[in-house]
This record gives sequence, structure tokens and C-alpha cells, in this order.
Amino acid sequence: MSSRGERAKGSETLVDVKFSGVSWKGSEGFYYSSYEKPKGSELSAKTDEHKLYYHKLGTPQKEDKVVFGNEQKRRYVGGYVTEDQKYLIISASTSTSGNELYIKDLSNPNSKIVTIVDNFNSDSSIIDNNGSKLFIVTDFNAPNKRIVTVDAANPQQKNWKDLIAETDNVLSPSTGSGFIFATYMKDAVSVVKQYDFNGKLVRDINLPGIGSAGGFGGKKDAKVLYYSFTNYITPGSIYSFDAKTGKSEVYEKPKV
Repeated sequence: MSSRGERAKGSETLVDVKFSGVSWKGSEGFYYSSYEKPKGSELSAKTDEHKLYYHKLGTPQKEDKVVFGNEQKRRYVGGYVTEDQKYLIISASTSTSGNELYIKDLSNPNSKIVTIVDNFNSDSSIIDNNGSKLFIVTDFNAPNKRIVTVDAANPQQKNWKDLIAETDNVLSPSTGSGFIFATYMKDAVSVVKQYDFNGKLVRDINLPGIGSAGGFGGKKDAKVLYYSFTNYITPGSIYSFDAKTGKSEVYEKPKV
């Protein structure tokens, strides 16, 4: 695996990586998921014990540390580092629906992995954090999904507080420029609302027309975000969005 940009320190190869993303911890190493080599036939034996590893650049893969999965046997395990590099978020599941959720404080080398959700009865994921305040999108007690907040020190479900409550329409959220964007499909039309991190409605996004929109994700310090828009008479186009002013401009559109 080759690293790029500021992290480029040569070329390294990792093997047996499957169903995995890569999430960097600074420029020193990264987290990835892998199955151990199956016992018996490599073509027919099951690979059903996924593990999360940490790889330090410049070291052989055999020295990679198992972060999650030795004691907890899960079919799918994934992990990523938050934008501020403070937390490692771990999701584990046994099927394509329902997941456990865990967090580890990377600012403390001796920190333990803390459980947020300890069952597979719902789908939950952390979409952002503001210091120790976590923002979680979940369908726990909310089939159409809601966004809750909780402090990382005591993140269990009993401590969750609604930030954006469930509505009659399914929520699809994203974050960028220090805001939360809640996208809903209502009567086959996209509706996008912009909230601050306190749950206050900033504005209803004025889309280019009646149609389908998606995007608005980006880093906290991003000055411009981007989203796609299309409808029956408008081919898919990309728009830039200023989160401070709410102004959209065409960024790229197909020539027809």
C-alpha cells in the first residue's frame, strides 16, 4: 500500500485486507480491517471473524496490533478516526443490518474501548463530534432516523438526547463547514435543512428547483461545500454552496 501526499514515506504492501477502508492516525500509521487466513482450503473455508488492526508505517504487517476483534467475534468490523484525530470510532456487526458501536480516546494512550451500543437491534453511526460532544444518527426508537448527542465520557444509549428529532420522512444527514445538513425525501422531492451544532435551524436550503439533491458533506473548516442536483428536465449537475450565506452556484454541469 502506497501512502501519498504529506504521508508519503515509501511503499508498503499489506495482504489479506478485505471489506476495509483505511483511516489515518496522523502521518504515523492507519487503521484497517482484515480477516485472518482461513484454516483449511483458502477457497472454501469461512472468513467470518473480521478484525480491526493498526499499522505503523515502516513496520512489517506481522507486527500490526489487533485493536478490536480478538475477544469479540464479529463478521464485519470497521473503524475510522475523527477529523480532529481525538477518537477512534468502531462499528461491528454480524449481518448487513444492526451494529454495535464503540469509541476509543486517542488522546490518552492508556484509554480503553468504550461501548456506545452493545446490541444489533438498530443502526447507529457517529457523523461528527465537537470536542467530546458526539453526534449520532440512529434508527433506535426512530425508524425514520434521528440525530442525538451524547458526551464521549458516558456515551451509552440511556444518555442520548435528541438534537434533530425523527420526522415522517427518512433522514439522510451530512456535516460540513461546522453545520449539520438534514436531507429528506418528501413527496419524491428533496428537502434539505441546515442546522448548527446546537440543533438550531439555520435555514431551509433553497435548491435550484424541485428535484433530487445530495451531498453537502465536507470538513469543518471548508468554506465551500458541494452537492448534486437533478430533476426530469435538468441533467445531473454539481453546485457549490456557501454555508454562511446559503448561496448556491453552478460548479459543473453537463453540456447538452
